[in-house]
Amino acid sequence: MMRDKQIEEIRKVLTEKGLSPRMAAPFFEVGFRTLYRWLNYESKPTKLSRRAIKLGIRRVQRLK
Repeated sequence: MMRDKQIEEIRKVLTEKGLSPRMAAPFFEVGFRTLYRWLNYESKPTKLSRRAIKLGIRRVQRLK
């Protein structure tokens, strides 16, 4: 299975901030199940979703 750089970045930032996919989903403007499927490579984000992922990663990184 090919690793997705953006998905791995989500994993990294969630681990750093101690967030579960359920807690993090609103930062990415998606439902919990969608984020869960991305993280488990059950589905791939669309082009539009990838923009939201970039924003979501920045939002999570800003958390104290």
